[in-house]
Amino acid sequence: MKIIKSLLAFAAIFSMNSGNAQVILEAWPEIKNYHNLMTKSFKSAQKGDFIPIKNHANFLFENAEKLCVENMPQNFRQPKTIEALVKLKRESKSIKELVENKASNNEIFETLKSIHHTFVKMSDLCCQKR
Repeated sequence: MKIIKSLLAFAAIFSMNSGNAQVILEAWPEIKNYHNLMTKSFKSAQKGDFIPIKNHANFLFENAEKLCVENMPQNFRQPKTIEALVKLKRESKSIKELVENKASNNEIFETLKSIHHTFVKMSDLCCQKR
């Protein structure tokens, strides 16, 4: 029951923030590949399928490494947004290492949830009125 409530909460958060994610994806092309991999992996893991994240953890990390302040749209460059970007990159490295070290699905899922949360937070920060 607790898992179902968690999944419903994540679905609600995702649907409320999908507009913000769309804005960031349109304004910052480098994040689009990252978002696509992260979303595909996250949705599959929610259903108990960890094959996508295990197959794509390295690609997720590589796409995170391509994200930088220099290619971030100027209007997104705020201290909290940059802090979220740094966290996203750190978490992406962490999930890559978890997969490489054959961590449990639970450990992988917890990190993937954190990555998803960080991405949503970053999207919200990018879309706040200044």
